[in-house]
Amino acid sequence: MQNNRFCKALIFSNLDNRCDCEKYLQSYNALFVHKVSCFYKIITASLLSIFNSCKVLYFHYNEPASLL
Repeated sequence: MQNNRFCKALIFSNLDNRCDCEKYLQSYNALFVHKVSCFYKIITASLLSIFNSCKVLYFHYNEPASLL
């Protein structure tokens, strides 16, 4: 009887720890996804800015003199 109570207590303890870990991982996953999406937006905006400035410079320097 005592061994059965000990096993139940151990199982409940492990299940409780598992739920805590799952809650922690879910919140960490949400933060990680948010950080990655923000990083992606920053990198995308930076690359678009660089691309647009290079495109303007390319067309500026490659236009015929009559169009300037």
